[in-house]
Amino acid sequence: MRHILYLLGLVFIFSSCENVHPELADADPDQAISGQNFEDIAIRNIQSITSQQNYLKEQNEALSLSENERGKALSTASNASETVDDLYKSYNNIGNEHYRSGNYNLALLFYLTSVELKLQGSNDESLALTYRNIALTYEALGNYENAAINFWQSYYLYQSLEDDEKVATLLNDLGAVYDLAHDFIPRGLFQPESSLALDFYNQSVEFNQSLGDIEGVNQTEINIGLLFQTYSKGKKSSSSRTDLEPSRDQDDVEDEL
Repeated sequence: MRHILYLLGLVFIFSSCENVHPELADADPDQAISGQNFEDIAIRNIQSITSQQNYLKEQNEALSLSENERGKALSTASNASETVDDLYKSYNNIGNEHYRSGNYNLALLFYLTSVELKLQGSNDESLALTYRNIALTYEALGNYENAAINFWQSYYLYQSLEDDEKVATLLNDLGAVYDLAHDFIPRGLFQPESSLALDFYNQSVEFNQSLGDIEGVNQTEINIGLLFQTYSKGKKSSSSRTDLEPSRDQDDVEDEL
């Protein structure tokens, strides 16, 4: 119900404003991120192409890649004969190859470039797909803040498309990143049984049950088990991420056909 209300609010925002919002242009992204308002940032981004472009620029500038590395990678992958649609699909899929090889900064370079091209059109389904790939890459890097923002962006785009299967997937993804980041609060204050992470997981289970997706239900129930196992009393004081935060069960990055 909470997410339906957010969607109604988002529809109202879309219907009552232009692409560029003055209040967003004046917003301080660092201050917003430090306040952990990741859902709000995502909503603001997807209601404004300018905000998305500014956020993409920030993410691109933060990559641990030299200008030479960026130029060489992109020039090798690009093909002058390709249309824009073909090119953004190629960049997304090349990003997947780098992701699966553990080259996460290169994966992000291609994903972000793919999104920049997609913003020239209006294919929200394609945009949602790559935002999720970006989020999974940030999660693999342990950058849970940017992972959360990009998961939220993908979630709201899929929700606007009424794609219930993807919404269920994104709820599991949101559960995973909030789980791994212990709700973005000090670890000692985190309580699994009352956590946002568990709430997202439970919503994913409910969605998948309504869709008859037993595999999706099982996937999220595995994550719920890991949530309670990770933050059990016996492990709570450990500082080892390997011991505390095993990978959660999530669908892989997606190719574009």
